[in-house]
Amino acid sequence: MGRTGKVMTCECGAKYREVVKEFDGIECPVMACPSCDDIVFTMEQSKRYHFLKKVEDIRREIKKTRRRKISRLGNSMGILLPTQLKDLGFEIGKNFDIQLVDEGTIIIALSSMDMAGKDHKLKTA
Repeated sequence: MGRTGKVMTCECGAKYREVVKEFDGIECPVMACPSCDDIVFTMEQSKRYHFLKKVEDIRREIKKTRRRKISRLGNSMGILLPTQLKDLGFEIGKNFDIQLVDEGTIIIALSSMDMAGKDHKLKTA
């Protein structure tokens, strides 16, 4: 029910309960009436849903052009990241962490110092 502690009452008279529902393949918390199945979002739930929807849209777009090439940058190697990742905080000059999972898989995540106030990570393999 969010952090306000307010009791939300449906037009039918029943009290809404926080439940997890799926919309467009995205599971997110909503307020649902146990009597008439009416569903509403709190402001916090709406923001969360729209963030998850944006992540899913970016994930689908990246999946279309998933293949990337490793490039030479001086004596180092580099990969180009899709511009859509800017919406998730991946910007030029940001620090990121890289983790080797196995011989063919890495995880790239924004550095925790650059993620202050954000609760998401994007994994790539």
